[in-house]
Amino acid sequence: MILNMEQTATILAALRFYQWNGQGDPDKRNRDIHNIATDSGELISLNDEGIDTLCEMINHKMEFEQAERDLESAPKELLAAMDKIPIDRGY
Repeated sequence: MILNMEQTATILAALRFYQWNGQGDPDKRNRDIHNIATDSGELISLNDEGIDTLCEMINHKMEFEQAERDLESAPKELLAAMDKIPIDRGY
């Protein structure tokens, strides 16, 4: 599944809202939300640390995708000129 930037940002915001409202603790979680988070008890849900890690992964993915878009929009002439710059590899 590929998400666009708006969808990814919304998921990130929802995860932070979930976390900030104590939902990382199963004992504080609504039963219906707990069932979603655990796939009806088949999985162990993420705690606050796991949510932090997931949010960091999403943030890095968003930064990488933005860098890709920036690179794709760079003029082809600039990229061609950059390819001609000699690189001292030290060998």
